[in-house]
Amino acid sequence: MHVRRCDRMSSNKKCTRPGRLARTVDTLPNVTIWVVFLYAEQGYSAALGKALEKAGRTVVFEDQMQLNPLEDGDNYFAWLVAEEVMGRARVVVDTHVCRGRPEPSVQWHRQFGSSVQGRVPQPFERDADAFDYQARGICQQ
Repeated sequence: MHVRRCDRMSSNKKCTRPGRLARTVDTLPNVTIWVVFLYAEQGYSAALGKALEKAGRTVVFEDQMQLNPLEDGDNYFAWLVAEEVMGRARVVVDTHVCRGRPEPSVQWHRQFGSSVQGRVPQPFERDADAFDYQARGICQQ
């Protein structure tokens, strides 16, 4: 699962509501392990974790994993790991670009190891300071 809120709150607020994402995950009962990558405000991951709690479901947030072994504050390596994990997932619930829609994107992969379709990062679409905050995983509101 990929949740993006900080710099896209105006277009992604509806599709990233914890209850909305939990209802989407509930429609996928055969997927019992969820890895969550997010770019969100402080306190959001706790609210999402609570909403996703369900017997038989395992939810792992990116801050529970050591994605960047250098621990130098550079989020780029962590982003590359996230892309690889999502590319190998059987299904991805994605809120990268919701465009005001209330539903997150659900992308099924036909076979293990297929890549995530329809999402090409555009790092230069914002000014350099905004990109630096995103690259370091800092939520600026």
